[in-house]
Amino acid sequence: MLEAVAMKKSNGRLTKAELLAQNEALRARNHLLERANDAPNANKRDSQFRTMIENSNQGILVHRHYKPLYANQALLDMYGYTSPDQFLAIQSTQELTVSGEISRHEQRLRGKKVALDAERGGLRKDGTKFWCNHRAFIIDWDGEPAVCSIRTDITERKKIEETLRKARNQLEQHVEERTKELSDSEARFRTLIENANQGILVHCKYKPLYANKALADMYGYASPEEILDIPSVLNLRGTSSRNDPNSYEARLAGKVIPLDRDRKACRKDGTEFWERRRTFLMEWDNKQAVCSIRTDISESKEVQEALQAAHDELEMKVEERTAELKKAGENLEIAFREAINATQAKSAFMANMSHELRTPLNAIIGFSEILSTEHFGSLGSRKYLEYAADIQASGQHLLSLINDILDLSAIESGKISLNKETFPLLEVVSDCSSVVSLAANKKGISYKVEVPNDLPQINADRRALKQIFLNVLGNAVKFTPTGGNIMLKASVSEECQIVEISNTGSVIAPEILARVTDPFVWGEPDPYRAQEGNGLGLAIVKTLVELHGGALKIKS
Repeated sequence: MLEAVAMKKSNGRLTKAELLAQNEALRARNHLLERANDAPNANKRDSQFRTMIENSNQGILVHRHYKPLYANQALLDMYGYTSPDQFLAIQSTQELTVSGEISRHEQRLRGKKVALDAERGGLRKDGTKFWCNHRAFIIDWDGEPAVCSIRTDITERKKIEETLRKARNQLEQHVEERTKELSDSEARFRTLIENANQGILVHCKYKPLYANKALADMYGYASPEEILDIPSVLNLRGTSSRNDPNSYEARLAGKVIPLDRDRKACRKDGTEFWERRRTFLMEWDNKQAVCSIRTDISESKEVQEALQAAHDELEMKVEERTAELKKAGENLEIAFREAINATQAKSAFMANMSHELRTPLNAIIGFSEILSTEHFGSLGSRKYLEYAADIQASGQHLLSLINDILDLSAIESGKISLNKETFPLLEVVSDCSSVVSLAANKKGISYKVEVPNDLPQINADRRALKQIFLNVLGNAVKFTPTGGNIMLKASVSEECQIVEISNTGSVIAPEILARVTDPFVWGEPDPYRAQEGNGLGLAIVKTLVELHGGALKIKS
């Protein structure tokens, strides 16, 4: 409360200046009295603010010309200092930052406007770096201006921001790439559609929205724009198709409609043609529209009609041919029965003839052997001995032929039966090798056998298997020249045992190789150069192997 006091001079009045001076003195006295009365409250508020500052989770630093004047506990913890004395002992607060900001500090002291907040790199006592947010402003400290800096550790926020920045950059790059891909894709598809040889029409409620060049050409219009000017796409239908039920409403209602339909269409000049439509719903400018892909199938229809006529004609011919084949089949069946009967008659005849020939042959062979050995005395001339030996050899050859004919006849007629037993394959190979080795040595041929001892036993007819090996090995000896090689190898697979007999010699011509297992076929095409034999050995071998469920393969 201000009080105005007037003091009278000797004349009883004060001047204006004297009055103002007295009032100012009264105000000063009252202000001092008010501050003296408010001192306890001020001390209390100072203690409260200090408590709040000391317990703040933000670092608070006061410095003047970079010389620290005050730091709270949060700031000490942030920068790695153990006590306020240790912190206040530093020479300059610039030691707390990676790079100084002298200009900002001086600008503040000069009263210039500087941004309150700044993000800077902090430097702890141990040298580690972190990100820190500085909020700096000028305050009065002990009667002089100083800088108060409120600092917050924003390292984690910076990491998150960096992660988000990278993610945003990646996302922007991906969006940019995807946008370019979509743009390129749109351009490609537009080029494809514009240059397609099929007509493409989009309409909504029968009002055309889009047509490509191929559609305009198909319907005889000068351009796609001319088609877009027609009031309704129903005008493109042929006369016979205009009363067909519309599928547009049915598709909008969600009903299942066939994708493809063949219809008559109408060109601009009124001529009609066959077209095939593939129709489906799509979104066009945020509206439900119908897309129709159309193809001119007039030529296909003509071809189809021609094919149908040809099909009908072909069916008629097939029926006629079927009747002919049925008749031919009946005749063929009769001929087949007659052939079987003839084969059986041939086999019976051959067997009977062989028996009839075998009796005199045995006598010829026996008597020629007696003569060649001079069992009853000397014949005199050596020519008689030679003739007797020739007679014996020819008889034995003829007897071998007759025996082979009998064997083949018995096999073909199904009269032969296999007497299978289980035994080691090496037993039969050894029996045959003792015979083959003599003939091979006589011609100067190398004969080798490779049969593993651990080979599984075979289930077969021992006599038939021996005949197979003797026939094949006999042929090998016949057709291997002096100094050549014959090799017999045996092995086993998952399904069967394999016996390979190979020899060196002349190559069999492909046309003969295909028939070499037929009766009376020789591997040597020249009859004058062919070795002795009757041409039945391989035929018998093939038949016996197949009776065992095996297969005979010959390579040359």
